[in-house]
Amino acid sequence: MAGWNPWHGCRKISEGCLHCYVYRMDAAHGKDSSQIAKTQAYDLPVRKNRKGQYQIPSGETVYTCFTSDFLLEDADPWRMTAWDMIRGGQCPLPSREVAASMSTLSSRVKSIGASFICSAWG
Repeated sequence: MAGWNPWHGCRKISEGCLHCYVYRMDAAHGKDSSQIAKTQAYDLPVRKNRKGQYQIPSGETVYTCFTSDFLLEDADPWRMTAWDMIRGGQCPLPSREVAASMSTLSSRVKSIGASFICSAWG
C-alpha cells in the first residue's frame, strides 16, 4: 500500500474542518496549511527506480490526498495531469487502484473528471 499527496494544504470550509489534523500537524511544524502547493511527490506515480521499474508497482493500492483535498479549486491547474497519472495516461499501469480521499464531493466533480470516475470505478 502506497501513499501519494500530489499537493498539500486545504481550506476550512465547514464545521467538519474545525479540528482538522492537517492544520494541527502543520501548526506543530510551523507550516501554514492554508497555503496550497504541489509537493515534491507530485509525480510519484510515474517515477522509476534505478532498475527502470515504477516506484509504485502496477496493482498497488494508492491512498492519496490525506494532507489536502483532491477537489480543491487551488489544485485545478494540476488535477488533469494527476488524473492522467492515476489512470495510467503517462505510464502503462492499467490495473492501478487509487483510493482518493475526496472530502468535498459536489457539482465540481463533473468539471474535473466525473466521466473518468464513472468509467474506471463504477
